Amino acid sequence: MPGKNNGGNDGKRSGIKDKLIYAFAVAAAFVLSIPRRLKTRRLKRKYNAAVRRAELRAASGGRVPHPAGLFFGTVGFTLFMSLCLFAGAYMKEQDAKNYYIAPTLNGSRVTADAADIIAAKSLVEDEISLITGRDHHIGITYSAELAEGEPPEPIGSDELYVMFRDSEGSAGSAVVGYEYYIDGALAGIAESEQAFKDAYAEAQEIMLGEQIEHDPSVSRIKVSSKLSARRMKVLPSAIKTEDELIAAINKDDSSVWNSAMYKYTVFRRYRENKLIPFTEETEYSWDYFEGFSQKTQDGTMGIESYTYEVEYDGAAQIGKKLVKTETLCAMQPTKYVVGTRMPPPSIPTGTFEIPLDIKYRISSHYGDYRPEFDGDAFHFGIDLVCDEGTPVFASDGGKVSYVGQTPSYGIMVIIDHYNNLQTAYAHLSESLVEVGDDVYQGQNIALSGNTGTTTAPHLHFEIRLLNTPVDPETYLEF
Repeated sequence: MPGKNNGGNDGKRSGIKDKLIYAFAVAAAFVLSIPRRLKTRRLKRKYNAAVRRAELRAASGGRVPHPAGLFFGTVGFTLFMSLCLFAGAYMKEQDAKNYYIAPTLNGSRVTADAADIIAAKSLVEDEISLITGRDHHIGITYSAELAEGEPPEPIGSDELYVMFRDSEGSAGSAVVGYEYYIDGALAGIAESEQAFKDAYAEAQEIMLGEQIEHDPSVSRIKVSSKLSARRMKVLPSAIKTEDELIAAINKDDSSVWNSAMYKYTVFRRYRENKLIPFTEETEYSWDYFEGFSQKTQDGTMGIESYTYEVEYDGAAQIGKKLVKTETLCAMQPTKYVVGTRMPPPSIPTGTFEIPLDIKYRISSHYGDYRPEFDGDAFHFGIDLVCDEGTPVFASDGGKVSYVGQTPSYGIMVIIDHYNNLQTAYAHLSESLVEVGDDVYQGQNIALSGNTGTTTAPHLHFEIRLLNTPVDPETYLEF
């Protein structure tokens, strides 16, 4: 490495350089002055010619010429001489200055012999390698520039040793560190096992966040890489901070997707909804006689939601698991009730029961005056309010004598009870018996409806004595 001018060689080179510069300046000044000199010569010739002409004219009684040409020639010559003097002074000033090459080593301006630099660098590298147990290399950044003034005294190998040692950390201040490897590749050196594990976990959390930002269906990641470590002595400068470890583990490279050191698979969740067909349920009840069957509830389909977690290795699906089942809408079965009680004999009992087994309300009584019904202003029975399709039961045992339909009564069933008494059931939606059938008290004979002349669904019930309607409420057992 160059130091102080290295004797007379550097001085000779500097003197030759300055003389070359001076010669170039003189030559440039000479070349620049040629046009002016030529012009001056032309002016002198013109001036001499003018003087001779003036003398001739004076001799002949003429005028003397104006001296402008002489003035401009004098000014040009003066400027040329000034330029030459300035160039000579500048060259003399530069020749008096001293320049040297100023080297910069690892950011610090130093002057030292190249052999001393290499020796000091090797010594520090060997000391660190003995302490850490592995080869250590010190990088050197060298640059140089032209500086003015006297060069500083070169530093020796001892000072260079101290400079290199301080830049790498004192060889005597080695500490215990933990060198971690992911799948055999060095991830970094941490001050403790827990410090690296914390950084490793945080790196995975950051990666999970990036995956979720890229695809919101991502639920988690699973790392499959093998982690290993060894305890060793290291320089304090080799210990990485948590942020440095995370950056190294995740390989912060925005140009490469999934550039982390560790291998992992991604779990994504998705949901499927399925329709659940409704089923049928039958309730067997002693409250009803054998042969009775009634739908008590219409079935509706249900909706089940199934959440699956699918594992991907890159773009390949490698696993799938059902993780959650949720009922969005419960399935409702179709329900039936079926009677199981032995029916009584199909003979009259002499008593009459309300032909419904539900809570009822009488909306119109026997004898009510209803002018809105032409020809039927007098009400011949009672109206029991019920929904369409409600089971209608025989008020007493007997034989079916009529099943038909009329404009006023709609669908109607009449039962003969053998003692000059009859019961009539009108405005039905459906008859479940036929003429001639023997029925027992409480047998399901029809379904209520809204046929005939009505204002709303209900059951019209009559009791007839000798085919003449009478007040049913005087016969019924409430």
